[in-house]
Amino acid sequence: MKVSARIDLDLPQATVFAAASDFAAAEARLAARGVEITRTADRSPPGPGIAWSSRARLRGRLRDIRSELTVLDPPSGLAIRSRIGGIEATFDLRVMALAAGRTRVIAGLGLRATTLKAQLVLQALRLGKGRVRARLERGLSAWAEAVAADQRRRGSAG
Repeated sequence: MKVSARIDLDLPQATVFAAASDFAAAEARLAARGVEITRTADRSPPGPGIAWSSRARLRGRLRDIRSELTVLDPPSGLAIRSRIGGIEATFDLRVMALAAGRTRVIAGLGLRATTLKAQLVLQALRLGKGRVRARLERGLSAWAEAVAADQRRRGSAG
């Protein structure tokens, strides 16, 4: 199953990509939402191979999640592969410059079942694909608003 969402921001591509690839800030946002997250593999400079181990409440239960950054292509995009039980998830974020100060962000989520139990879960998600897409759109929109607000704060402080 694949779903995607897109949003346009009035910010330069480099600024948007810098915010998207700020993994420490993403970890902090997840921790604030109650996700236990630990970086298990690090790289300097940041690149493919960075990995995380986390526990989050999904569908009413605490689930272990293993994630790894598989693609980091500044300033165009990144991809993260995760495994949640019998489901493999691929999150792809593409950042495209539309004009000097305008950028389009396209987020894609691909889900694939590797067990029979996961196939049943995925079938239920397919039936509610519109809700999954709406949730992805809300998350992308909230992230975009936070990036824009951060840039306004930095602009007024500088």
